[in-house]
Amino acid sequence: MPKELRYTLIGFESEESARAASTRVAQVIDELVPQLSLSLAGLDGVTISVDYDAGPRQLDRGYDATEALTRTNDEVASGIAMTPYVLRNGRVMSHMILSAAVVPLIDKPLSGVSGKYIIAHELSHAHEHYFRDRQLPNTLLNVKITKPDEAVLFESADACWGEYAACYFSAPVHPDQAKLFEMTILSSLTDARQKIIEAKRQWLTDRNLAAVWQKISAIALALLKYFSYLLGHAAGLNKPLEELAPDAMKILQSNPWVLPWIEKLGRTLRTTLETFEEWQSLEVFEPLKQIARGVLTDCGISISDSKGSLYVYVDAGKLPISSA
Repeated sequence: MPKELRYTLIGFESEESARAASTRVAQVIDELVPQLSLSLAGLDGVTISVDYDAGPRQLDRGYDATEALTRTNDEVASGIAMTPYVLRNGRVMSHMILSAAVVPLIDKPLSGVSGKYIIAHELSHAHEHYFRDRQLPNTLLNVKITKPDEAVLFESADACWGEYAACYFSAPVHPDQAKLFEMTILSSLTDARQKIIEAKRQWLTDRNLAAVWQKISAIALALLKYFSYLLGHAAGLNKPLEELAPDAMKILQSNPWVLPWIEKLGRTLRTTLETFEEWQSLEVFEPLKQIARGVLTDCGISISDSKGSLYVYVDAGKLPISSA
């Protein structure tokens, strides 16, 4: 019997339209859970909001969070769904937040965007959260990384793993999602090297360390995350990237400064998935953290801890500036 979920509906014009939205989402969840062999045991509830940004603002997270929930919103992507952690009666759970714009996309995908896939992806996050909490109890929401450089690297590693796993589980629902992931990579990688060069040139002029760190780290770490989506999707379909995203692979081959890191990322994420039941501690994320550090280093950015503060060193001549 499907789990009875609590729905929070925000901003609908009428009770009837709100009920129709929650009913359709519930139907999709009931369909996807057995299809993908997902668990709802860790899903706290579902929020559907007409004003998507109101959903995260109004969510009771059950603990004093240091940072507000915000959607992905950059030059490449704008989010319309998320599944953050919440704390309920001392137990870490997940809560799905959907933009109401997802609902009509369930039955009528638009420009390749499938509402059913979006829901499947978020359910997969909840599934992964639940089993990670069982495998590594008392780590989600409980472990604070005090060294700022390690915190940056862990955030990147966690994002790469989370998106890889969610894409792996949800891939069968919408195989053509690979095209959207490919578009994201094309948008982010096409001028990444040039933007990094420009950021360094600007730093040589103004010596604004915070600005060059923010710009270069955002570009480099976003590439790792966006490739993690595609790598997980390909693994979930058991198909090579060359077949699913030939244009993405072509542009990757033309960027030798990042190519070996993406190849290593794919191998590492696959191993992380295959050894999930053997996880003993958060040390499992160490190889992914070192990939993040390696990419930053090859972009000329080194980070370390300096008495509890993030120390950033910029090597103006380091790759990818010097690459042909």
